[in-house]
Amino acid sequence: MSPAPAPTPHEPGAEPPAYLTARDVAAMLQLSAKSVFRLAAADATMPQLRLGGSVRFPRERLLRWLRAREGGPVAPARPSP
Repeated sequence: MSPAPAPTPHEPGAEPPAYLTARDVAAMLQLSAKSVFRLAAADATMPQLRLGGSVRFPRERLLRWLRAREGGPVAPARPSP
């Protein structure tokens, strides 16, 4: 009997990947991958790693970057009529 394959980074229970693809970031933010690339091009402070023609986003730095950009107070929920 052969051993079970190791879980891939995207499987439940697996350690999250250190670097995310634009598609991973897009799914997390509910955007298109094209929008993620536009954001990265428009804001040089967005953490990204370019390797040749590939772009990866360092997960922990990206999460910190996003938290720093969360804006303003959240309005209290309105009671139902």
